[in-house]
Amino acid sequence: MTALTVNYIFIAIFSALIIFAAIEDVRRFIIPNWIPASITVLFLLAVSFGYYVDQSIFPTSPWANILTFAGVLVFFTILFATGQMGGGDVKLIATISLWAGPYFVFDFILITALVGGVVAAVQLVRGGQTNKSPEVVTEVAADAPVNHEIKQETQQKAVPYGLAIGFGGIYLVQQLLNQLN
Repeated sequence: MTALTVNYIFIAIFSALIIFAAIEDVRRFIIPNWIPASITVLFLLAVSFGYYVDQSIFPTSPWANILTFAGVLVFFTILFATGQMGGGDVKLIATISLWAGPYFVFDFILITALVGGVVAAVQLVRGGQTNKSPEVVTEVAADAPVNHEIKQETQQKAVPYGLAIGFGGIYLVQQLLNQLN
């Protein structure tokens, strides 16, 4: 198996994880923790297999990607702390930024923000209603230590930013594939 083939396999798995995260966020407003963890492990495997050395996937040092990840994680954790984003969204955007590195991170975040604006606008047009069934919202609210009515209202106004992050991630995948050619 050639290095190029292995790079395509890494990118294919990365793409599948991004798509699954987006689907889960649209369906359930949850990005399972195993998805960002898997994206991180996949990055570390790509680095450990030595395919980083030839820079066919990543045009920079792995340390530059790790620093990019750290910066994005800090920035978006602040947004999480102020209630602007969900924790799963923060983990997903940070781990995808690990793959983006300094070379692609701004384009990735720009595409994510633009698509996020469209998704939010669609939610506003729909009256802030989500595709969650009332039973799921009640189940989520029942587990929360806050007022049930407030939790249900918050769920109804939620925006599945994982979808926007997924679009940004697929844009990144296209950029990584361009690096292979």
